Amino acid sequence: MNHRQGLAHLFNHYGMAIVLAFLCLYYSWATFTEQQPRGVVAAKLLAKQIVKTGSNSLPVLIVARTTEEDTAFVSACAANLEAAGFVVAGKIQGDPRAARETLQKLSAQNTSLGFIATTADCAAWTLFESVPEKFPALGHPRVVFAASYKWPSFLKGENLLNIANQITVVSILAVGMTVVIITGGIDLSVGSLIALAAVVKPLRARWSYVRWRAWCFARSWGFFLGSWWRVSGFLRSSPPSPSCRWPTGWLIFWPRGNRSMKFPIPLPGSDAARAGFPSLTQSC
Repeated sequence: MNHRQGLAHLFNHYGMAIVLAFLCLYYSWATFTEQQPRGVVAAKLLAKQIVKTGSNSLPVLIVARTTEEDTAFVSACAANLEAAGFVVAGKIQGDPRAARETLQKLSAQNTSLGFIATTADCAAWTLFESVPEKFPALGHPRVVFAASYKWPSFLKGENLLNIANQITVVSILAVGMTVVIITGGIDLSVGSLIALAAVVKPLRARWSYVRWRAWCFARSWGFFLGSWWRVSGFLRSSPPSPSCRWPTGWLIFWPRGNRSMKFPIPLPGSDAARAGFPSLTQSC
């Protein structure tokens, strides 16, 4: 009986955490596959592979594409190899044509290469097939790239960051709702606030600063007028004639009725304001 009570207590208090843990385990198992390192990580691993050979007598040629990730790879790889005592013969960033031109130039200079350090994508170029036969003057350079490893795609840093970015808004709202419920209250405006933010944010990004300020001022002024009329107790019938130009916010707060009147907004403290709306018959 104590064992059952312990399990019941565990699932009652930590049931959701257990379900989330099982989901993480399942997605980790389902996405467990071979991963190819890229960028700075690939550069560090590749530099360690080359250093382990212990042969730094011949220079190294670094080849990559022009992407931002490959640019970081080239810089990090060159820095790590130079720190280990290797000589970098050149750094190529481009397509196979640019790599061929550089290899032809080095071959014309009778420069022997020990390694051609590159990425997994560039290593698949047909240019690097049988390099000693195509460029005999380069010697017998080895085309090397960072070794792959197995790891769940679900647990990769960029995927976890993407999940965190997607659930940020919901998490903040969930924490707020939890606090409200704990204090004995309830809040039903969460969904509408999310919808409002989803509409206002694109408008803010699309509109200019001046237009955005004008929109906020108009809305604020309309809400202020509507709230002022509401609190003052002047609203006693239906809205005035459409010929009058009334603030939108004030019309929102106007109660329904059957009487129709035409009058301007009375100033606070004036005789018309003290007398009330029914005595105002002046047309707009």
